[in-house]
Amino acid sequence: VEDSGQDVRDLQAWPPLSMRHSECLIVGSIITLCGNALQAYASAGDVDPAYKLCVDYCKVSGCIGMTAGSKKDGLRTQQSKRTDGNCSPVCANATAVPIDLRLTYWTCLDDCNYMCMHKFTEHLKAHGNPVMKYHGKWPFLRILGFQEIASSIFSVANLAAHLHGLIRLRRATRGLKHGYPYLHLVQFQTIVNVNAWVWSMVFHARDLPMTEALDYLSANVVLFSGILLIAARVLSCQQPSEWALMALPALAGLCLHMHYMLAVKFDYGWNMKLCLILGAVQALAWVIWSQWVQHIARWKFLAFFVGIHAGLLLEVLDFPPFLELFDAHSLWHAYTPPFVYMWYSLFISDAMWMSYHKQL
Repeated sequence: VEDSGQDVRDLQAWPPLSMRHSECLIVGSIITLCGNALQAYASAGDVDPAYKLCVDYCKVSGCIGMTAGSKKDGLRTQQSKRTDGNCSPVCANATAVPIDLRLTYWTCLDDCNYMCMHKFTEHLKAHGNPVMKYHGKWPFLRILGFQEIASSIFSVANLAAHLHGLIRLRRATRGLKHGYPYLHLVQFQTIVNVNAWVWSMVFHARDLPMTEALDYLSANVVLFSGILLIAARVLSCQQPSEWALMALPALAGLCLHMHYMLAVKFDYGWNMKLCLILGAVQALAWVIWSQWVQHIARWKFLAFFVGIHAGLLLEVLDFPPFLELFDAHSLWHAYTPPFVYMWYSLFISDAMWMSYHKQL
């Protein structure tokens, strides 16, 4: 290339080579937490040569696009125009890094990816072409350093629903003569759910290798604890000593899975299969058991799992974010808090049902 400066300056005139995108759609029983997305890290947008050239130049110059002339002259010209919105405040030659980008650990490469992604997205929209994914994600508007602020906010809403649901359960069972023997197990699952939603919020704020691993593995803990809870309830194991014995195989399985994911291979496909299996087992077990014992809340159990699965249509209908904030996955997170309240109401009903039968 004789004039690299001219080539980069003209990037916005280059249409991406591919107008199609590929994404692994997540359909399963426990999509809320397990696999906040099975991300396809080589998406149509980021494999485009023009996008790559934009990012490569930005890493060197701190800006996207440059004026004609030598790379050195172009860099100097762009440095004098840092207020035009085409230069990164994070790259090494920037004068000051905004505090929100510092606190959320944005690097020069991250910011270059972000700026080039939005420049190319603007170009696609201007020419009536469909929006593409970059590095497995839709182009979201960054707010306060958060990559997907809507999903982060809705993750906090789910977290709050768990805490409030547990408070309601504790209040409802406080006056029962025999108490609720499974309260401690439910409290334990609340703790692991809160932990998982914390890391969901952090992961959606900043998709980094560490936050991704913590998000995925925290979701795995939720699933294994859920298996322990349904097993204890179905088998009527009411003593902590019985729970401990039941927890040993579940804990061993969880440790093996974590070792494989962290030390052998961070296998998205295997993790998703495991989530699907454990989620399906829990859903079927709760519904079948509640119908078998003619539980007072058996139809509520069924309604809960039917309703939570109906929301999976949002994941199947994966679409670009409107207002650059709300995509299908974020709306799925917004959909689930009412079902969290319903989940705890199931245990309130179970406590009342057990108390009634013990008084007969």
